[in-house]
Amino acid sequence: MFLRGPESLLGLGDGKGLTSRSAKAYLAIVMIYERFDLALKFLDLLKAASAVLDRCDIERFASILRRRKALFDRRYRFVALFGRLFAGLAGYNYSLHYIY
Repeated sequence: MFLRGPESLLGLGDGKGLTSRSAKAYLAIVMIYERFDLALKFLDLLKAASAVLDRCDIERFASILRRRKALFDRRYRFVALFGRLFAGLAGYNYSLHYIY
């Protein structure tokens, strides 16, 4: 899936500015697809520009983002540990079977 970068969203052309509704929709989509890097960058740009969203909304999205990222990181570490454990038990040619 292709998502616009946060910089291009803030600098929308054709006389259209970024609205509060579109900013919240972008943040929701980015959080659903777990693109935390884009969400953090977008929130930082919104803070710096003091644009569309007020401080309360930005802080609320930041706290939701921190919780979701912490949960994602825990799941990622568990799956990575499980994968390493299984790869150790399966042998050195396990990765060839993993591709297929």
